[in-house]
Amino acid sequence: MERKLQVQIPKDLLLALFQYHLVRNEEYLPEIEKALMEKLDSMVKRQLYTTFKTASTE
Repeated sequence: MERKLQVQIPKDLLLALFQYHLVRNEEYLPEIEKALMEKLDSMVKRQLYTTFKTASTE
């Protein structure tokens, strides 16, 4: 069974997600989209760095 990785998000993003999904407050949508894109970019950069650092040196 594959181990599930966890991802941390800022508290502000979590609260914005609550507002958007539970209260149906669409004012938070631009903030959520921006924060999620930043998080995705960060995750991709981290994966590329990890792949680079663990690659063989042949």
